[in-house]
Amino acid sequence: DSLSRAKRYNTSITKAPASICYSTLTDIFVPGFTKKGTLCEGTYPSNTFQPPNTTQQEYVIYLPHGYFEETERRYPVLFYLHGIPGTPQGDSKVLSIVLDLAIAANLATPMIVVFPNGNTTVETFMGVPVEDLPPLYKKTFSANGQLPNYWANSSALGNMEDDIVFTLYDFVDANFRT
Repeated sequence: DSLSRAKRYNTSITKAPASICYSTLTDIFVPGFTKKGTLCEGTYPSNTFQPPNTTQQEYVIYLPHGYFEETERRYPVLFYLHGIPGTPQGDSKVLSIVLDLAIAANLATPMIVVFPNGNTTVETFMGVPVEDLPPLYKKTFSANGQLPNYWANSSALGNMEDDIVFTLYDFVDANFRT
């Protein structure tokens, strides 16, 4: 199955570093289902965020069933931007089940799906330390300083749109069979 192949290939699944790869959970909901894809979590180099020392951003990538066997095949790519609240890890686990079933039923073409992390950690907001913000603004931040970026460029929170369009897109194209 794809999990044993992922372990065998480890980081050579792609040229990209992947810290962990695992099979999708489709067979839990559809007993005996065997055409499962693989989810890999990793980071990509980025220097578009505030503060400037944020150099690695997280992503999860869905690789369809057959990705490891069909080594010459190229795949279309979909970038899935999670909502608020949301994480690439949580949303990818759910959507990968839908993708597995849709692809197996020929309702969708096999594709690579990239789940970038849209939550950025900030120490300051518009130059003001998060802990010094008025209560109304503090409600927007969680206890660990996470603030959703809304997938747009922002002088306060970083350039998420630029990061996806110019950095992550090129990273995926260079490291996966797109």
